Amino acid sequence: MRSRPADAVHGEEFGGGAFCGGRVWISDPIDHTNNYVCGVPAYATLIALVVDGVVEVGVVSAPAISRRWWARRGGGAHTSGAEPLRVSAVGALDDAHISFAGLSRWADRGNLSGLVELSRRTRFTFGSGGFWAQMLVAEGRLEACLDPWGEVWTWPPSSSSSRRRVGG
Repeated sequence: MRSRPADAVHGEEFGGGAFCGGRVWISDPIDHTNNYVCGVPAYATLIALVVDGVVEVGVVSAPAISRRWWARRGGGAHTSGAEPLRVSAVGALDDAHISFAGLSRWADRGNLSGLVELSRRTRFTFGSGGFWAQMLVAEGRLEACLDPWGEVWTWPPSSSSSRRRVGG
């Protein structure tokens, strides 16, 4: 940040208040830290650049599974060695594959019965959240990721930037 002293940094380990203007780097150095600590290879580094409230670029890097995804405004979304990403064309809920995370959080918020009802109306449900499920949505492998967790440092790199670039 020495070469860009006016840039702000916001993230789980860095803190940072609300932001609405200028250049802000958003980072989560280890998304899914518990997985990392337990040796589960489903963790990633999330980085995004937001300029005047607009996500310009986002990168998700999952080194344990040798995968990386990136998107830039106007440039599409991509993954390691693959064609440009496209979200699923499935349009009906009863044909959808959805992912959900944090059952206890859904219950704590009084929304567990709604999640169960929604899952009964879909073709398939998958119990995962965070970057992995969001990237599966960006790749068109899932239709939705329902995640009651997440902070500002999680969404721009892994979800908003990719989803907007791939037509979601």
